[in-house]
Amino acid sequence: TLSELAGVMNRESINHFAELIIRNVARHANPSGVGSMAMGNALLRDFLMLRVGGSPRDVFAADGSGLSTLDRTTARSLVQLLSYAHHAPWSREFHESLPVAGREETLRLRMRRTPAQGNLHAKTGSTNSVIALSGYVSARTGEILAFAFLYNGKDRWNARATIDAMGATLAGFAR
Repeated sequence: TLSELAGVMNRESINHFAELIIRNVARHANPSGVGSMAMGNALLRDFLMLRVGGSPRDVFAADGSGLSTLDRTTARSLVQLLSYAHHAPWSREFHESLPVAGREETLRLRMRRTPAQGNLHAKTGSTNSVIALSGYVSARTGEILAFAFLYNGKDRWNARATIDAMGATLAGFAR
C-alpha cells in the first residue's frame, strides 16, 4: 500500500521511492500517460495552492527525491503541508511513517536524552550543502507543533547540532 511505501521511504530515506511515487502520480494525471517531473511539479504546486492554501511559487520540484540542486521550497510551505497532513484522513499513517528521534532509522542517534527523544517525528534531508528536518513534536503541554528547519551552506555538522537543539527546545516548549 502507499502507506507501507511511505513508511519505508520516510524512515529509511529511500529517495528512489519518492521519485517513483511522484512520477506515478504524474503518469496517471497526464493524458499522454508519461510520468514527467514537469507534470509532477505542476501537480504539487496545484495541491499546495488548492488544498493546502499555500503559494505555488514557494515550491519547485525538479525531482521527486529532493536531491536536485534545482529543488526549492520554503519552511513556511513545508509547515503548511505538515499542518494539512496532520488534519487529513490519512494523518495517523503519515505520522507513523516518520522516524522518531533517538529511536528509529535516520533519527536513531539524534536528540537522545532530550525532551525530543521518543517524541519528535520527522523526515531528514541532506545533500553536500543542505540539511533539513521537518515534522512534528509534542510540546510540554501536549500541543502538537509542526516545524521545518532548513539550512543551506557548508557548515552542515554545526547546522545539524543546532537543528537538533531546536527540536529539543520545541519539545520543552509551553505557551
